[in-house]
Amino acid sequence: MKSFITGIHGFVGNHLTQYLKTKGHEVSGIDQAETCAHADKYYKVDMRDSEQLCAILSDIQPDYIFHLAGLSFVPDNASTPKFSIDITVMGAASLLDAVKKAVPGAITLMIGSLKEYGLTGGESSIDESTVCRPIDFYGISKYAAELIGQQYSRQFDIDIRHSRSFNHTGPGQSNRFVCSDWAYQCALVAKGLQKPEIQVGDLDQEIDFLDVRDVVEAYYTIVTNGTKNQIYNVCSGTTTSLRWILSTLSENCPLTITHAVKPERLRAGEIRRISRGNPAKLFADTGWKPAIPLSQTMADLFAYWYERV
Repeated sequence: MKSFITGIHGFVGNHLTQYLKTKGHEVSGIDQAETCAHADKYYKVDMRDSEQLCAILSDIQPDYIFHLAGLSFVPDNASTPKFSIDITVMGAASLLDAVKKAVPGAITLMIGSLKEYGLTGGESSIDESTVCRPIDFYGISKYAAELIGQQYSRQFDIDIRHSRSFNHTGPGQSNRFVCSDWAYQCALVAKGLQKPEIQVGDLDQEIDFLDVRDVVEAYYTIVTNGTKNQIYNVCSGTTTSLRWILSTLSENCPLTITHAVKPERLRAGEIRRISRGNPAKLFADTGWKPAIPLSQTMADLFAYWYERV
């Protein structure tokens, strides 16, 4: 089997590549880095270049396509909205046009986000029938890309499937993201490179987190067991407080760690809410369920940074 990943050089792309190789897949992909050591075939390509994408897909003839590419850090989308929309929306259209021409029989998974839901109606948990009302450029662009994918599937009879992925973390994630940031700081403290105080933002958030290694397995089960043109929440169905995350990471450090709230780490205009997804549809259609406890995720994330600082 052959799989093709856009954004293969990134955090999730790396984990997905390793997972697919355990299934015996040849894994190729594109990204913006000059090289990508974990890919069997790699191409540095602009996502918006549909002709080049078409040529690559014609040559590779993948069975599965995983569309991960985009600006994953939400503040980047807020600071450069036109670029964000261009990459996410036009990038998706360019890819799907190439799929239509080069590999119409492939199964494509479009990776979306919980940010597509935006302002929900106060549901205790969010399922795929929840009305999407995105409130930031990241959510808007992801929702637009999803709608484009659904139309390509309907109009051209291409097998396109969609995830709305909730928060995920694990070894290899950039320390621009909250769990990895705190793990990095804890590692600095453990090595004596930072005073035993972690700089934090809003700790009063309850978030549906998954381990990235569970997430990539979910993506594989969607393309192998899921249904054409369906949307799947990729989430745990439970929430975890950021206070618990900070406490659990701090336990890996031999020193007693305190924390300090820094105003620059608070996102202006962000609405505090409980973001708990309902994964029942994913469970029922694919048989997937998360297997890695977050305590293990945090231990592995700390160990990742401890080896590198």
